[in-house]
Amino acid sequence: RKQLDFLKDSYSMLYPADKPPSALQVRDMNNAASGLDNLALMKERLASDPNILIKAAVPGSLGARDYVRWAREVADVYTRLRTGAALNEQEIVFYNSQLPGLLDFNNPEVVASSLAIFENLFKKVANQQAGISEVIDNNFQFSTGENPFAQ
Repeated sequence: RKQLDFLKDSYSMLYPADKPPSALQVRDMNNAASGLDNLALMKERLASDPNILIKAAVPGSLGARDYVRWAREVADVYTRLRTGAALNEQEIVFYNSQLPGLLDFNNPEVVASSLAIFENLFKKVANQQAGISEVIDNNFQFSTGENPFAQ
């Protein structure tokens, strides 16, 4: 317990929770929030229209333009957070392929898994302002079910 307290205190001194985020962190946090918003819109459309992936596979489909735009935004935000740079065509194709597509039409588990990859990164970046105490408190659970950092 003393060693864990020491590590927590040392890390908190180096990276204080009250330190304002850098301009880069703010930009990334805003991008991640935008990604989460677009993911939420995609999930709503997937839930309300079971054929949206088929429609989205048809270029210019009237019923899928919003969905395609949201998916592109999600892929763009994801790649910028992962790489920090603009992408070439091969990278765009690769990251777009990570989103649910026509072949996933009848497989809700694959769709959910694909979206979770993006959502997990966006949530981590959007919440990076959390201090080390919150990060440790929210992520450490031991076999006893107790969190040694909980107050």
